[in-house]
Amino acid sequence: MSATTSGLLLMTFGMMFVGGAYSFYKQKITWVAQLILLLVGLAISGYGLYVMLNYS
Repeated sequence: MSATTSGLLLMTFGMMFVGGAYSFYKQKITWVAQLILLLVGLAISGYGLYVMLNYS
């Protein structure tokens, strides 16, 4: 698998977590759970961007 494909898949997976955080916000679920999902999603997406920019 190429680095571009891998990076895009990681960013997509990370954005699913960010979407989950937004969904938790809309459902008024505790802010700790929202923050955890948001940070995990941004970390995975950031790593995907790192992979795409540095290994392509």
